[in-house]
Amino acid sequence: MMVIIFHTLKGLEQFKKSQFGGGPLCMEGGYNGVDLPSPLGEIFAEIEENKIMVEKTIEEHIKGIDYAPLKGTGIIGYANGLPNWRERSFLMRLGVNALSKEFTEPVLLVASSVELLQTSMFIVNEVLDKNGKCGDKESVYERFGPEKSITASNILISLSVSSLLRAIKNTGITKNVTTLLDTFNNIIYDTYVGQFIDISPDPNIEDYFEKIARTYGSQLAGALKIVCLLVEADKDKSKILEKYGKFLGMAMQLRNDIIKIIGDEQIIGDNDKDILKREKGNLPYLFLQRMTDLQKMTENPPTKADLKKSIPACKEELKSLVAKAVAMVDTLPRDETNKSELAKGLLKKFAKMVGTFYYE
Repeated sequence: MMVIIFHTLKGLEQFKKSQFGGGPLCMEGGYNGVDLPSPLGEIFAEIEENKIMVEKTIEEHIKGIDYAPLKGTGIIGYANGLPNWRERSFLMRLGVNALSKEFTEPVLLVASSVELLQTSMFIVNEVLDKNGKCGDKESVYERFGPEKSITASNILISLSVSSLLRAIKNTGITKNVTTLLDTFNNIIYDTYVGQFIDISPDPNIEDYFEKIARTYGSQLAGALKIVCLLVEADKDKSKILEKYGKFLGMAMQLRNDIIKIIGDEQIIGDNDKDILKREKGNLPYLFLQRMTDLQKMTENPPTKADLKKSIPACKEELKSLVAKAVAMVDTLPRDETNKSELAKGLLKKFAKMVGTFYYE
């Protein structure tokens, strides 16, 4: 999953225009002469720079696969070529910089490891949801079928572990290795538990928050903890960044669940029929259930228009999660280095971006 920023046709049109010419994002809030709302221009400039580095590293991993049909247009190559901001690795880089540490090659390997793992988990989600689309492209599930998709997910986990082990070897670290590996394993465990909660036949609001804490919340918190261990960061600062990752990850998942309801169907790819299939365990549906007579909902399943009634309450929950993430960054000690303070500012701006709905 990537955080969905442009969820209306107007917003997507602005973004498509901004990519003409293929040049880099501008720091002044625009992209090749097209204005983007602040702080999107600055954020995307940083994201694109990070994306290039991480995807180059991921491509090297895929090249190392010794079975050619998996690469290129094969399932592993296809899965890693789908739309992705690589925001997890971007936030890992900012976390390292916020601690006045450098984003070295071993840290880049860890970042690519987390991205490979996330792609693996995303494929499992597609299979569970029977989701045929990833943005405007065919999903891995739709293109290759469930059996190959699950197998590819397992291969990606193996590749992600391999990347992590290379990072440990390249740093030569001897302490924190067990904790680092445990943390990585816990991301996998928590994500699968979260996915198990997601297929519960009778979900409730508490289940929803447990699910998003264990999936995207655990992934971002764990990713930031791993890089902190790798650079041997101060434990108190590491805890702060972990909490930031948890709150932000939960906010990103909730934002996407809101956008499935309020976003333009041509962009999101969900129609009313899809919503009824997949949204019963998500907050808009659960909040509407709390607001509505349950028997009426059973007799007359809600449409998108019905689900929009619960969106204001969902946005309040999102606002709370974003505020908690920003507050975590504010508790980090001030550092006189420009790189550290810039990174902290970008961590806060990214969180606030997640809590803002552009082009509504």
